[in-house]
Amino acid sequence: MQHNHSPITPTNTVPGALRIVFILLAAAGLAVTYCLWNLKLIDHGHFHEDAYIMFIYVQNILNGYGEAFYPGGPPAEGATDFLWLMLLCGAGLLGIDPGSASIALNAFGVFVMSALILWVLCKKVSGPSLLLFLPWALIWIYNDSLVAAVGGFSVYLYSALCTSLVFILYQQKGILWLPALALVVGLFRPDGVIFGLGAFAAGAYIAFNQGHIKHYLAISLACLILAITYFGLRLAYFGEWLPLPLYVKGAGELFTNSPWAPLNEKLLVLLGLIAALSRQLKTAALLMVPAAFLFIALLFAHQSQNVGYRFQAPIYFSAYFLLFCCLVDWYARTTPTTRKKMVVGLSLLCLIVIGVDNKSNLKSSKQVISNHTYINQFSFDIRDLIPDEATIVLTEAGRMAFWNQHGARIVDLVGLNSVYPAKHDVDVPYVASLNPSVVMFHHAFMVDTSSFKDEHQGQRVVLLNNNERGKLIIDSRINPEIYAHDKVLGASVTLTAFLKQYFDQYFVYLVDYQEDDTFRHIYGFRKDQFDSKKVTELMKYAFQCDDECLSYTTMIQR
Repeated sequence: MQHNHSPITPTNTVPGALRIVFILLAAAGLAVTYCLWNLKLIDHGHFHEDAYIMFIYVQNILNGYGEAFYPGGPPAEGATDFLWLMLLCGAGLLGIDPGSASIALNAFGVFVMSALILWVLCKKVSGPSLLLFLPWALIWIYNDSLVAAVGGFSVYLYSALCTSLVFILYQQKGILWLPALALVVGLFRPDGVIFGLGAFAAGAYIAFNQGHIKHYLAISLACLILAITYFGLRLAYFGEWLPLPLYVKGAGELFTNSPWAPLNEKLLVLLGLIAALSRQLKTAALLMVPAAFLFIALLFAHQSQNVGYRFQAPIYFSAYFLLFCCLVDWYARTTPTTRKKMVVGLSLLCLIVIGVDNKSNLKSSKQVISNHTYINQFSFDIRDLIPDEATIVLTEAGRMAFWNQHGARIVDLVGLNSVYPAKHDVDVPYVASLNPSVVMFHHAFMVDTSSFKDEHQGQRVVLLNNNERGKLIIDSRINPEIYAHDKVLGASVTLTAFLKQYFDQYFVYLVDYQEDDTFRHIYGFRKDQFDSKKVTELMKYAFQCDDECLSYTTMIQR
């Protein structure tokens, strides 16, 4: 069966030159608006904790230390977004800090995604209806991944590249470019390999029907050679078959890693609408093959660091793009009278979606950026007290590590950035062998903090005394099997046991940054290296400074 045409046949289109100008201006307008908004937010706040991990690798590469978690440390592939890392490094060579660069690059992703949707719109709709349809071409930006994007992750640019693959499949033109773009997506993020393979399979089907399969496979072979070359080079550099986060996130089985699957009611709604509106279900199913590949793969992956469901973002973006194509196609098939009713109805629905469902995403984005009770200020201020050649053992590997790169050895006990914890179970003797000067971790709700609530209720910072040593225990209600093979929970349990065993050697602090009496962060500072009065003073100021806290923009300039 030959498919040499787009699934949507153009009718009244916007003239070519005018169409391009309109698309560029509208997409650029949204991208610039997003960029300025994010810059304003970050001028009064901070990026997400895990985004700082990427920034660490960027700065160490630019400073000549290679891709390492700390200066002088061994090569560590904790940053899995390879092309994103390279783009941030490129921006760094131009004098742009990694945070600002991430905003600009995601803004470019906003431009690309908007341009793809607007292209489909302008191919089918013209006149006043074009303006009425315009909100539907732009509301994609309000989805859950907005939280991740403003937090410094690559989600918008990465998802825009993934959607570009679906766009090529949808157009069924330029199909020979698809293997190269799939390679780019695969190099951008490891899960991009899965999405790219799905796009490659769908593209091969189309290329076969168009009679281009030989050229398609030849180009694919060249791309495969490049991919193998890259894999060989990274294996030689890091000495590991996989990036460290994949060792951590690949642990577990289907039933332990897929609790998020039933929570995809939005995706079910999108797929239902696509099925209802599409005239060619076979074509629609073909376009969703890349997303289906990724969805299945994520069922077997531990969802650590999945801020704003960013791992699922390409799935939602693809489904939204396809739904929009179906809506425009449906509009083109209807009579003028029905069109007017349809456009008015869609416009009202659009406003409802933005006003009801997506308002929370804007609110969440602002809260993530402007959370002044988190460790933003303290991780910056404590750097003057941490001695050179110190060892920091932590589970929260972002801010604390980013602002303390002055010669300290830093070990991520979860394993996302340190080789040994990534590939082995850790215990108290291992931590003791590191002789840490500083211990910092999120207790992951493993520690029983109920005994601290009454005595220290309302306090954000608590320095434990000798009488409270025995209260530093794992919650007895938790089954040990729950954390036996979970890197995140296991690290929390191990560090709790370590501080309890070596309590006499450390000043141990509990920090209630959420202000809900859960004391989620626990710190330990060696008594022979730190002055407890100075540490306590810094902590109390940092976790109570509220609006007086320094922003990322201010800190990065110092």
